[in-house]
Amino acid sequence: ARAIARYTWPIILQGIFYNVWYGADLILIHRLLHHPAIGNYAAAKTFNMMLLTVMAAFNYALGPRMVRLADSALRGYIINVSALSLALILPIAGGLALFGRPLIGLIFGSQYELAADV
Repeated sequence: ARAIARYTWPIILQGIFYNVWYGADLILIHRLLHHPAIGNYAAAKTFNMMLLTVMAAFNYALGPRMVRLADSALRGYIINVSALSLALILPIAGGLALFGRPLIGLIFGSQYELAADV
């Protein structure tokens, strides 16, 4: 358990700092804009997080393998992984662009449909 804790504490700490950094803009928006804009911005940001989550999953799953690859194999591996991540992210981004307004309305309610414009 100690070995696992020694390995994971920097990752957990980085995750905490990232979440604080990623959410700090909501505080700024709260200070600069009126209340409904905060909800719209937060709803749009939630959908953006889906794209970031896909990339984070790739990094955590495939990163350790990249470290062990020889330099000669690394370039091809990175190209293949990039193509795979692009194949996953483009449909998600396209779907959000095409269906963002109805999805936001369905998930968050009609009062947040303006978030699609953000």
